[in-house]
Amino acid sequence: ASCAHDLCGTPRHGTAKMSLADKKIQEGVGKLKEAEKCLKTGMFKWKPDWDGAAALYEAAGTSFKTARAWAQAKEAYKRASAAHKEVQAFFRAAKALDSAALMCKELKDLSDAAEMYKESAMLLRMNGTTSSAALTMVKAAKILEAEQPAEAIGFYLSACELLADEDNDTESYENYKRAISLCLKLGQFDKAAEVLALQEAMYRRINNPGQLYKVCLGQVILSLRERDYVAADNTYQRYLGDVAGFAKSDESTGANAALDAFEQRDQEAMDRAVRLQTFTFLDNEMCKLARTLAVPGGGKKAPAAAAAAASSSASAAAATAAAQATSTAVARSPAPAGRKEAEDGGSGAATDAG
Repeated sequence: ASCAHDLCGTPRHGTAKMSLADKKIQEGVGKLKEAEKCLKTGMFKWKPDWDGAAALYEAAGTSFKTARAWAQAKEAYKRASAAHKEVQAFFRAAKALDSAALMCKELKDLSDAAEMYKESAMLLRMNGTTSSAALTMVKAAKILEAEQPAEAIGFYLSACELLADEDNDTESYENYKRAISLCLKLGQFDKAAEVLALQEAMYRRINNPGQLYKVCLGQVILSLRERDYVAADNTYQRYLGDVAGFAKSDESTGANAALDAFEQRDQEAMDRAVRLQTFTFLDNEMCKLARTLAVPGGGKKAPAAAAAAASSSASAAAATAAAQATSTAVARSPAPAGRKEAEDGGSGAATDAG
């Protein structure tokens, strides 16, 4: 039958001198046995010694970790967490799970590591340290970003929810940005729009108009990418109406230029618009998406429209010069009732712009 030495990889008596790793594994096994004794009850010991067991489990985990016996270390830390929970030492239980998560990383088991962090965050919230719980969710998200980005999005948003519950939205800036970036990388444009709406609500709560300008531009880009001119224009009008200073912002200028180009089916104008400097200030994935925007019909005007455009080019240039000379920015006028969306790009269509 197998003995503890066989299971843990420690040498039998009489063999060559043990290595440091072997000694540490043997030490860890001894700590586990001591911990089990702490949990035994008898005639003169009615209750398990959970505190003593937790300390010994953690010591075992440290020994196994030193020996790079990651699997044994993970199990020891999980047992330590369970023991801490028995006496409602939630903070210590969470920290033990954090250590278990690190062992999962060494084992390349990212999903299990994320679950360890998730459970740790729940314990931290029970302990009343919600900000720490949010940071732990972010740890889980970062672990998953490279190989499981869809799951990482959920962890980033969970961190934002925790911070919102604590009226601590300012720490959510980067979390929302990372979530939106991952959505765009995955082509989850509807999800990206949902996260942008959450980000908008946060910036409105904390009254940060400068960041709201960027959110609006991102929302316009997403709507135009979906060929939904009406939604894009309605978003633009909404910001004009209730966000202070938006009409005179660079983001307003950029959004207005893209909307006009889309409405006029002018691809060259669209290409010029999305290369305005204000677009480069957006997050990288949003900036790249903007560069793919295409107008309905591939930007080809009908013959009659082309002739009309040629005959009025001089007056159009003069009007543009006059508008640029105006000292007060003139906002886009609200869309009239029943305004139709540009043809070949019906509202809500999911046709890819590229």
